[in-house]
Amino acid sequence: MAKVILDEYISDLNLEVNEYNCSPLSYDGFSYMWAGAKANFGIRCGKVCFEVKISEYCDVTNKEFADTHVARVGWSTDNATLQLGEDKNSFGFGSTGKKSLHRKFTNYGRRYEKGDVVGCYLSMENGWVEISYSVNGRYCGVAFKVRWMTDEALFPHILTKNCRLDVNFGQSPHPYFSLQPGFKLIGHSPRDWLVGGVRAPVSQSDCEVIMMVGLPGVGKSTWALNYQKIHPSKKYFILGTDSIIDKMRVMGLPRKNNFGGRWDVLIKQASDCFNALLKKASELPRNLILDQTNVYSSARRRKVKLYREKGYNINAMVLVPRDNDMVRRSKQRTLEEGKEVPETAVLDMKANFSLPDPREGLFDKITYLELQEVDARELVEEYNIEAMQKGHRSNQQLGRGGNKNQTERNFSPTKSCKAGNFPNNKIRNPPNGNPGNFLNSNPGDFPNSTPGNSRNSNTGNYHNSNPGNFLNSNPGNFPKQQLQGISTTATPGITRNRNPGKFPQQQFTGFPQTATAGIPATATPGIPQQQNREFPQQQNQEFPQQHSRDFRRQQNWEFPQQQSGEFPQQQSRDFPKQ
Repeated sequence: MAKVILDEYISDLNLEVNEYNCSPLSYDGFSYMWAGAKANFGIRCGKVCFEVKISEYCDVTNKEFADTHVARVGWSTDNATLQLGEDKNSFGFGSTGKKSLHRKFTNYGRRYEKGDVVGCYLSMENGWVEISYSVNGRYCGVAFKVRWMTDEALFPHILTKNCRLDVNFGQSPHPYFSLQPGFKLIGHSPRDWLVGGVRAPVSQSDCEVIMMVGLPGVGKSTWALNYQKIHPSKKYFILGTDSIIDKMRVMGLPRKNNFGGRWDVLIKQASDCFNALLKKASELPRNLILDQTNVYSSARRRKVKLYREKGYNINAMVLVPRDNDMVRRSKQRTLEEGKEVPETAVLDMKANFSLPDPREGLFDKITYLELQEVDARELVEEYNIEAMQKGHRSNQQLGRGGNKNQTERNFSPTKSCKAGNFPNNKIRNPPNGNPGNFLNSNPGDFPNSTPGNSRNSNTGNYHNSNPGNFLNSNPGNFPKQQLQGISTTATPGITRNRNPGKFPQQQFTGFPQTATAGIPATATPGIPQQQNREFPQQQNQEFPQQHSRDFRRQQNWEFPQQQSGEFPQQQSRDFPKQ
């Protein structure tokens, strides 16, 4: 006889599984979650059964909702999800006195509770499947009878929420209660009746982690579920905030429709559950799909580190559809599932969105599922600009670090240098070079010139100096230029709401209304005229007369005449020569 036990590999991460008992995590957000497991052997013929006892109610921290301690027992196929009774070919009987198949719940039998024993009976004969139950030896009648025209096996399956369960597959000398006539415990079945489940990988090096990358609502979860279904032998476990909330269903209905507390509190608890399970999953050999947005490079590094140290194969699946497709899918998800991400949260993600780069060394393979890399990077840069225009700055800009949106690794001479990528601004190439991409390249990097010595650099790279604070660089070395799109509310040399001299990966929202922001009218080349770094209310006595933003009234947007012979005279192509 084969040894039939609960299969730790075919179980939820929030369930502690031993051979013949299991106990779910029940603190904080885990108390809302179901946790399931299947046996390591199923059956495709004969009349067998197993017993389940609710041996203990687990302590919970969330006690304000009904049915805190519930269980569901029954049978399912190998391909059915761990949410017993909520999938095709998944037959469950719950402690609330309901039977369920494919999320259809109907009254059946009687309720059961702590200390009760449920007998789960399966008959597979003559092309029919018949499933019935008993509670403490009292037969409840046939629950399901379906035509079975497949050779798929059915496996013992348990599902619990805050209940410790003990199972009897035949390892005990005697059953808890007398069995129904003609049935035997599954562990006593002939070996040729039994069908083994998918075996767990030997080690983490035999496993794969797939990290989804993409904004909310683009179809990541749909892709993950489909990929899981078409690769059943890999037994991918999908781990994400959405999948955790999905395990909080009540009678098959979404938790949000049955939750009386604050939804944002539950979301926070779900996120805490995810972080705990993320760490636990790295200790177990299994294939995973990390189904979150993962648009922050810092978040990708943090998550990948756990699995890289264990020897997992790690691949990224990047899903960046065209913008109109993303909007349509997001609306559809809201209508169908009630899931809606606040616009401010989406804009924060757009501000921080960066695509994986092979040079980071995080992934063994990066796959673009819709837009390919070049087009995807172009669209992500547009998202960065959109978020900036609407007042959302990346963590890098806020001094929190962790994201590399605006570093040279995302710089593409053909994709990024689109008129300097200035919002509300059009600066075309000067005669002798590009104006420089102020989002993804080195601001102030004019070809064929040696802009001012910023931190002993002759490249004009202000990433590590005082970007935006031109008073402390060499304003006398800049070529004569004409600018368009000058902002009307900025303080000289400072982007709105920022501290001078602290612009990592700077993104300029515009220059102040003065035509020569931060450059004295009579500056000696290389020797700036010192001013207050805090920029108190300045009278702009050293600047030329300010002009209206209305370009029809502009008289002269040039920088003052400079005597340095290092730069050619340059003029914008957007304006006639003044």
